[in-house]
Order: sequence, then C-alpha cells, then structure tokens
Amino acid sequence: MKIPLLTMVVLATIGGTATTATAATPTPLAASACVGTIQITSLTFTDSTPVQGGQIAHLTLVAQNCTSQSQSAKVMWTGRFTIPPSPNIAPACAAIDPLVPPLNFAPSAQATATMSYLIFSGCTATDLAITATISSGTGSTVFAQQTAHLTIRPGPGPCRVSYVRQSEWAGGFVAMITITNTATTPINGWSLSFAFPGDQTIGNRWNAVITQTGQAVTANNTRDNATINAGAGTSFGFQGAWQASDASPTAFTLNGAVCATG
Repeated sequence: MKIPLLTMVVLATIGGTATTATAATPTPLAASACVGTIQITSLTFTDSTPVQGGQIAHLTLVAQNCTSQSQSAKVMWTGRFTIPPSPNIAPACAAIDPLVPPLNFAPSAQATATMSYLIFSGCTATDLAITATISSGTGSTVFAQQTAHLTIRPGPGPCRVSYVRQSEWAGGFVAMITITNTATTPINGWSLSFAFPGDQTIGNRWNAVITQTGQAVTANNTRDNATINAGAGTSFGFQGAWQASDASPTAFTLNGAVCATG
C-alpha cells in the first residue's frame, strides 16, 4: 500500500512516552516572508495551563518551505525535564529524543508536526524544554531550530497532611500535624517540609525533630515513628509564638514529594 506523499501519521512509544508526529497537507504561504530553505514559523505547547505528573503535554510545530521547490526534511525532538536554572535532567525524569518521519513540503508551503509527552508521575522537574530541529534527510544540514518551555506543577505524592491548630491565644498557639501514608508500601524514615505564611516561631515540640530557619520548617521522624505503614498515619505537635499572623501553612512535602492536604 502506498502512503500518500503529503499526509503521514505515526504512533510510537519511546522511553515510556507516547509520541505522535503528523505531517499535514501543506497550506501555501507567501515565500517572500521566508528566509533560507525551511523556517520554523511557530513551536508552541497547546496546553494553556501548567501540567502535572501523570498528565500529557501536547506540542505543535509549524514550519515553512522558503523555496519554490518541494522539500523533504526530518524533525528531531529533544525533550529535557529540568529544575531551572540547572540544565541537568531532574530526578525520576527521562531524556526523550524521538526522531519522526520526514516532513514533506509543497513549494512555498507549510507543514505541521505534533508531539505528545507524558509527564511521569514521579518526575520532580518544574520545566519541560522541547527543542525541535529540522534538518536535511541526511542530517548534515540544519535548516531551523527552536525551543519551547512548559511549566510543570508537582502533583500530589503518596501522602496526605493535616495541620490542625488545637488552640490559639494572643501571641501563642498549639498545632498538631498528621501525616498519612496513601501509598501501598511503607514509608521508612520521613522528613516533612513546610513554610509558615505568618511570623510563627516554634518552641516546645513532641514526636518529631524540628528545625526552623525563618519561615521554613523541617520535621524529621524520631526513632519511635520512623515507619508509616500503608494507609496508616503518624502525628506530631508543637507550641509556638506569633505576633502579626498565625495563618496555617497550606503546602507540605514529604521526602521531596508534594502531599495532598486536608
């Protein structure tokens, strides 16, 4: 069966990520607005809001044939999950470099390619940087290259945290925090991090080893509560002081994973 020259669709799985590449029937554009052989008109994520672990990000590339002759070029997609400003790949993330079928251009026309990237649920990256490189069939000549960025919002990890202010008075308070293991395996050793929205300072504390630097607080397990079995929880508390605000913290991370709250 012969594949039409101007329309090709392929679905592949690369490194656990579903990818789709499409070379659509070109739409003629004015060649006078184009420079070189092939030019990238746009490279954009179609997702309007930040994505999070477990979701799929979609990307669209539009390229223009700047010549009056038919052209065939290949597209290399380079995906990097990073935590800016570091260029290194973030923990529990993958480097994805799929090569898709050629884009075929009619004279002075454009073609479109699309790609989808799965954000792995355990990935700790906050930025997805995708670079599209269009080159000749042999790869010896690069016609165009462009990078697009998408913000990744951390998804809930295998934990839930409840912060309860048990009592409060002018200049003081008592709070209790409960950590629930929502995963299917035990947590062996834990470190909970959060930040006070107000000017609270922690004094007496129990069932946790707590350190505070400014508004940032880290609570570590004691010898007696280091293990939290699946579906179980553990609690610790403290007495603190405040002057301007005793607002409750709303975001918590357990061993680096973002926890649900409530």
